[in-house]
Amino acid sequence: MKFLIFFAFALAIFHSCYTTQNERNKFEPSSTDSMVMEPPQSNAQQTDWGDSTTMVVLKDGLLVRERPESTSKIIKKLKKWDEVLVIGTKNGWSKLESGWVESSELGE
Repeated sequence: MKFLIFFAFALAIFHSCYTTQNERNKFEPSSTDSMVMEPPQSNAQQTDWGDSTTMVVLKDGLLVRERPESTSKIIKKLKKWDEVLVIGTKNGWSKLESGWVESSELGE
């Protein structure tokens, strides 16, 4: 009988320690959690310059323009399925080595 009482007591202590540790883990950030705050971005001048990415042209005759504007001078036309290297983006436009194209006309 003493063994049964001891076992129940030991089990209760183990359970309370285990539950406390699990509850503590719910509120403590793990080493993989990111604590970096990024500044808010304005849609007016949203620019992303980082690593270059190879993309595929989704529209035949996609116009490459001098600047990221639909009224800008046309430099050349691209064919559907052409691969292009995107080196940055700005306000819905993608910067290529040769000019700018509408980002919505590119895919991965």
